[in-house]
Amino acid sequence: VHSVGEQTEGFKRRGRHERSARDPAGVPRSTPKMNEDPLQQTGLFKGMQIDLKRRAPHYWNDWVEGWNLKTTAAILFIFFTSIGPAVTFAELLLTETEVIGVVEVL
Repeated sequence: VHSVGEQTEGFKRRGRHERSARDPAGVPRSTPKMNEDPLQQTGLFKGMQIDLKRRAPHYWNDWVEGWNLKTTAAILFIFFTSIGPAVTFAELLLTETEVIGVVEVL
């Protein structure tokens, strides 16, 4: 196990040419030249495609790690606090209009 100081020294010793030209997900970094238009270089929505390919392996993990009892409780709380006033309003609307009811509002 290395101390933080040893890790920092190792990082300082490496030159710029030794650092990886890839981001943490392993996708090569590309830097556009200053005089070029980024849309011409990559194409329309190409940056989004590259980002989706880079993030795709992590999407399932994001959902699995984020789902727990607290998120379930928050989802149910927000759902029922939103649906309650809507149903109440729809019922009042039905008594006044006799046409528009709960089904139409939801």
